[in-house]
Amino acid sequence: MTVATVTSKGQVTVPVAIREALGLTAGTRLDFTVAGPAAITIRVDPPTLTDLRGVFSAGGVHLPIAQFDEAIGQAVSDSLDRA
Repeated sequence: MTVATVTSKGQVTVPVAIREALGLTAGTRLDFTVAGPAAITIRVDPPTLTDLRGVFSAGGVHLPIAQFDEAIGQAVSDSLDRA
């Protein structure tokens, strides 16, 4: 089990082993959910199509193709949910 400490500002540093295993980098969004009286789940929040806007322009962010695929799939799913 890996342990992290919450700072006085409510911040937590994700341990290196977990960052590397999940491919977390600066700016990665995490989704926190209360899973019980003393438990939470943390999920990597995939980028949205809005997050990917401008990625092909000069100086844009370079993301792995898997993140593009996931964002496109999420956008399609969201649009079907609204239909």
